[in-house]
Amino acid sequence: MVIELNSASAHYSLSNPLTSGIDGGGSRGPLLFTGTITPHDSTTGALVTRSDDLPEHAATALEAARFGSNLLDIPVDVTVAQTWVLYSRLADMLKECGSDLSRLVRQRLYLRDIRDLTAVERIVDAMLPSERPATTITQMSPYGTDPRIRVVLEAVALQESSEWDREETYIDDHQAGGGVTFPDAVRVGPFIFLGNTVGINKVSGRLAEVISEFDYPEHRWSARLENEHRILAQSWATFANIADILRTYDADLPQIFKINGWLDFMMRDYRPVAEVREVLFPDTGHLPASASVTIGGMARHGALLGYEAIALHPAHRDHSKPSRSSDPTGMSPIYTDVIQADNYVFTCGNVPIDNATKQVIVAPSQLDKSGCQLSFGRLTESRVEVQAWDVYSRHAESLAKCDVSFEDVIHQTVFMRNPSEYSAVERVASQFLGPVIPPTSLVPILDTSPFLDADIEIELVAFSGAGPR
Repeated sequence: MVIELNSASAHYSLSNPLTSGIDGGGSRGPLLFTGTITPHDSTTGALVTRSDDLPEHAATALEAARFGSNLLDIPVDVTVAQTWVLYSRLADMLKECGSDLSRLVRQRLYLRDIRDLTAVERIVDAMLPSERPATTITQMSPYGTDPRIRVVLEAVALQESSEWDREETYIDDHQAGGGVTFPDAVRVGPFIFLGNTVGINKVSGRLAEVISEFDYPEHRWSARLENEHRILAQSWATFANIADILRTYDADLPQIFKINGWLDFMMRDYRPVAEVREVLFPDTGHLPASASVTIGGMARHGALLGYEAIALHPAHRDHSKPSRSSDPTGMSPIYTDVIQADNYVFTCGNVPIDNATKQVIVAPSQLDKSGCQLSFGRLTESRVEVQAWDVYSRHAESLAKCDVSFEDVIHQTVFMRNPSEYSAVERVASQFLGPVIPPTSLVPILDTSPFLDADIEIELVAFSGAGPR
């Protein structure tokens, strides 16, 4: 595995879909975004599969992670070893860019088996300093990835030279994981990063079951089946809990400009969530950019969904709301396709669905003139490649609304039902993003839309040096 660093832009080229990259600094902004970090040895490129593969200086963290019984330790030894590698690599990457683990803002941990969470958290507790990031922990889909990989990581950090201050917020319930305490939110400069928040009823302390547990505006809900009622109740509780966290900063739901949902049900059952969002975000002029995907499972047992968010601090530099946003997307009235906050531009998670016909893009003939010859000269067509072309074409239009282009993109997240096909996405990405692809987080998922033929969803982060206009 080859990782090339361009010192001028702190840009790593990606040699495979599950490797690490980081961007930021200088003209790229105060935030450092990593791509997916996998548990490969940085010197040999080999996948670490046992603690015996680790260097001697890992012993302190490994000892802190042991349960005290050899028989209990054996099944999770690979997870413990791989988690140590992830944070060691992250620390090295941040050091290269003038930062460190104490300046982490947000992290996402994807586990192959959520039952390994305790082992992961023991290493996290041993390796992270007292300053902790807002955290999302989910179980990734197992399809299309190396079965030996038990855990992967991605993160956002603040570079050392940034003048942005940092503040952590803890309230009475820390919902990201199991035993380790993570902040409910971390504010850096104008941005408030919230970790994954689930639908706990704060009065009962249990996951919500029915919407009647809460006070809500008069509305005729469409939920009829028992599972729909549970999704509806947990959706309401999730956003109520997010609002409680934001109020510690004198902010509220309208200050959210980017939100991501992690679902433990298929997207065809998403309607109750959409209804809650329609009620809670009635102002279509200030909708957040959004992505919601079905993953393998939640860290909180029984949770049907969780949401993480980024909001704009209302008191910072007199910013009371996001700088620029477009109208609701053609696919949904509950989110916008692109939004700018401060110097950063966030897109929604775009999916390959024709807004006019509501059909999934599956063939080159459905693309515009620039993409219809995508498969010309080949003996087979790649559906994923066609879908990637459509999604990047949509992103080109979205970025232009904020006067930025693919040259300004500093991070992308690619959600895929079959990550083994990522090379097809990468071929298309290089035609839009250029030969050096920005740090990329590849997330294995089960579902990305109600349309079963939609295989990918992609979201972008760009940096506009000119700032809000």
